[in-house]
Amino acid sequence: MKRSTEKIALTGGTLLAAGISPNLFVVAQAGYAKLSALAVNFLLPSIVVLLTILLVGTIHGHTNLVSQI
Repeated sequence: MKRSTEKIALTGGTLLAAGISPNLFVVAQAGYAKLSALAVNFLLPSIVVLLTILLVGTIHGHTNLVSQI
C-alpha cells in the first residue's frame, strides 16, 4: 500500500511540474509577465522538481515512472 501511495504522489508531482512549461508561453503572450521572468520563477524550479522525482524514483525502484519521464 505504501509503495502505491508513493508512486501516486510521484506521478502527481510529475504531472504538476511538467504542466508548467507548456503554459509559460501562453501566459507571456497574454501579457501577464515577461517570459524571462516566468522562466526563472517557474520553469527552473519545475526542472529541479522533475530531476528530484527522477532521483527518488530511481532510488525507490519506480522504473516505469522513471522511464516515462
